Amino acid sequence: ERELRTVARRAAGSIDARAALAALYYSQGKVDEAEASWNFACESINSGILEGSNVALDGCTQYRDIDWLSRIRRWPPSMVRRMDDFLNLRSVNVSTQ
Repeated sequence: ERELRTVARRAAGSIDARAALAALYYSQGKVDEAEASWNFACESINSGILEGSNVALDGCTQYRDIDWLSRIRRWPPSMVRRMDDFLNLRSVNVSTQ
């Protein structure tokens, strides 16, 4: 967790780090922190993707695709599972994470 927070702080525009933090926080039962990290990634970071003539700020679109996280971003399976749990608002057993 500490490393991800450091990356998110040093690379403030890293959607990857913020999305990973959201998944990690959620798996730890820190729902408010998870939502804050996710919302920052989705609403405050310019992904560079263009929609029409405007820049899209929803950089989280691809992070909602579990297959993309696994195959393209090459997230570890444990983090892919955590993101899937977060996106589907599944209950997690905090003591086993």
